[in-house]
Amino acid sequence: MANKGKKREAENLGDLLSTLYTQQQSGLLSIESLQNGRWEAGELYILVGQPVYARQGKLCGQEALKQLIHWRPLRFSFSMDAPRPPANLPASIGRPTMPPTTQHTLPAVASHTTGNLANRVRPSREQFVPRKVGMSHQVLALPLTHRQRLIYFLINGQRTIADLSRTSGKSIPEVEEILRELLYHGIIEILAFNP
Repeated sequence: MANKGKKREAENLGDLLSTLYTQQQSGLLSIESLQNGRWEAGELYILVGQPVYARQGKLCGQEALKQLIHWRPLRFSFSMDAPRPPANLPASIGRPTMPPTTQHTLPAVASHTTGNLANRVRPSREQFVPRKVGMSHQVLALPLTHRQRLIYFLINGQRTIADLSRTSGKSIPEVEEILRELLYHGIIEILAFNP
């Protein structure tokens, strides 16, 4: 990654997040992109490869991240010694989870359910929380598409399918389809938390 002050170019934010995640980097990612004929700027603070803070103009948190994700192409700089701002994106730990329980919301997870539990609990799609499993360095060796990588790197163990939809700008059915593809590769699991 570049030091602050040296601008580099990238095709999209997903590729940058992929690199930062693989390298488990921490620091401030400053990005710029030409949007509707004028340069706009945004910031992401990355903590051990995961975005924990986002700002773009007056937008903060997931709304800012949703805007930044769509910028193409962009210029960026990365500062590892920047002070850490207060987090405004969900952390990757801390939410209680339990096994997935329904077939109708995300069919690909049905094989992980138990009959008795499935009859008692019917969470809505907003309650499904994807979580990464396995060795993260193996993910780069997989032939994943850009959209699969984008969703994979937004997964942090707390964002629900609905959160992923809002953050990525993709519809819930499209996110579910991508998650089924990631399940096929064995790099995520889908859990439902108890509200």
